Amino acid sequence: MWLLPAVLLLTGLLYHGTLSNGFVWDDSILFVDNASLRSGVIDWAVLSQPVMDGTTYLRPLVLASWAAEFRLWGVNATAAHAVNLALHLLNVALVYVLALMLLRPLACPSPVWRAGLAALIYGLHPCLLEATAWISGRFDLMATTFMLLALIADGVIAGRWSRAAGIAFSFALALGSKEVAVMLPPLLLCLRLVREPAPELPLWRAVLRIAQRDFPTVLALGLVFALWVMLRLSAFGAVVHSASPFVGQPSGAALYLHPLLVLNALQFYLAEIVVPFTTLGPLHPFIVEDLASGPGVLRASGALLALAGLAWLLWKRSPVGFLIACVLLALLPVLQIVPLSSTARSIGSDRFLTLPLVFIALSLAAMPFPLTQQVSLRVQKLGTGLLLGAWIFLSAATITVTVPLWRSDLSLWAWSYQKFPDLQFAQSAYLHALSNAKRLDEAAVVFERLRAKGPLHSFVQIQYGAYLASAGQLDEAENYLRGALRAYAVDADGNRRDPHHVSPRDGDRPILAHAYQALSQIHNSRGDFEEALRDIDIALNYKPGVPVFGAAKALMLLATNQVEAGEALYTQSMSQLMPEQRLVVANSRIRFLARLCTQHNEPRKVICEGYEPPPPIPH
Repeated sequence: MWLLPAVLLLTGLLYHGTLSNGFVWDDSILFVDNASLRSGVIDWAVLSQPVMDGTTYLRPLVLASWAAEFRLWGVNATAAHAVNLALHLLNVALVYVLALMLLRPLACPSPVWRAGLAALIYGLHPCLLEATAWISGRFDLMATTFMLLALIADGVIAGRWSRAAGIAFSFALALGSKEVAVMLPPLLLCLRLVREPAPELPLWRAVLRIAQRDFPTVLALGLVFALWVMLRLSAFGAVVHSASPFVGQPSGAALYLHPLLVLNALQFYLAEIVVPFTTLGPLHPFIVEDLASGPGVLRASGALLALAGLAWLLWKRSPVGFLIACVLLALLPVLQIVPLSSTARSIGSDRFLTLPLVFIALSLAAMPFPLTQQVSLRVQKLGTGLLLGAWIFLSAATITVTVPLWRSDLSLWAWSYQKFPDLQFAQSAYLHALSNAKRLDEAAVVFERLRAKGPLHSFVQIQYGAYLASAGQLDEAENYLRGALRAYAVDADGNRRDPHHVSPRDGDRPILAHAYQALSQIHNSRGDFEEALRDIDIALNYKPGVPVFGAAKALMLLATNQVEAGEALYTQSMSQLMPEQRLVVANSRIRFLARLCTQHNEPRKVICEGYEPPPPIPH
């Protein structure tokens, strides 16, 4: 009775530091700055929007969870992290239940202890840190929760139609959380073959018998899947999207590079599963040309050997083999078979192991013991205990050290930049974090280091222009920003961009919005408020509803004598900002009005009638 609570307590203690972390990485893009989610009016039009520009990610259930948080607690990072931690602990408990359900039919000795081992391995595996410590990792957490519930329902609900209803309902919720849920039907089949191996039948006959006996479940899953496909077609006009990493490669190169990419991705995940202690991080970049190099081919060969071993286990109808097959099935959506869109060209992500690690934990719990008759049982127990103890220690140490690195954008991207100083995405993200933290001296050092290496990439060039604008070097800042925008004149589909007619599928919208915000800041500093208003409007075209942009536009409306509209927009934007942002924006307004209303060489503004400078708001 005490084993599962002990595992949950240990996991909670190791992860409690996440409650002090803030919003990082894409949190702002995905939900913090999403005015629709924060408006309090939640309908299908809001929940069916793609979670990222230029994608077909339909994940309404997770968006609804954030909308519910906003309604209950406002924009509160601690509450959001508490939900993520609760989901991780729930998944640990569900792994324990699923392990017990599978181990008892296998007649494994000490099933309770083995189930506890599965829960411990899953709860403490360092690769789950990203999904738990990053609020946007909730997509993977929630999809895994509902898939675990479906797998458990298949084993505990007796009636065929009742079981079908429970599984189909969980399937629908999982599909509403993340696309990886499409793998639930084959996962159900694999686990059924573990519980009901039917060794007297050929494998295909065993599969057919399961499908015939559980026709209601097959029918229910098919109906839910068909509805999901129709919803995606209705929302996006497509079921999936992809971004080829082979642009610029010789004609026909994809024919051999793509299989190598898939095998290298598989090898990456296998390595992360076995030795995750030094390779964690938000970015795992790869170079396309390296896939066909000696190391790339060697990694692909290792993945092929692993697949051959799995094939042998399946041929032997081993229960552990079917569980390892579940690992492969859970990985299929992220093995770059359909290339994933990624600014940083990452070969994979730690959070994508949230589901596969369930079956790694189950596989280890179901391993026969003793492993061999050639070594004494005492030695095997001692060796296994030492290995498990070392793994727990290293995992706990890794989690303890890594949780604080997810505390803020500054800590996260400083860590990533230190690991990958030549990666453009890491450079840009770190510089953006330094600028937001007002650490301009450190940003200047990084910029000079990058400029010494050669011309800045347009992505980083926008960051440099924004930095120069903050430093007051307005002309040079504008030159850099205009030059970068020329590089972005054509989108990924070859269409010329029109800032007044923005495609919702344009994946570069966030960086373009940032560029026009910086241009607006430049025009504001020069006193050219009409141009500043025009540019902040373009920024809002690229990223509608961002409250910081709204507050900036409100000031430009005041400066152009549109006082009523400006005051209304300022009030609305302030209500959507986080508390720490409100202080910054309120002080910015005070400084702006003081500058605006004390310029004797300019026409008197309406907002300045009867103006008396108030004291600044203390931080």
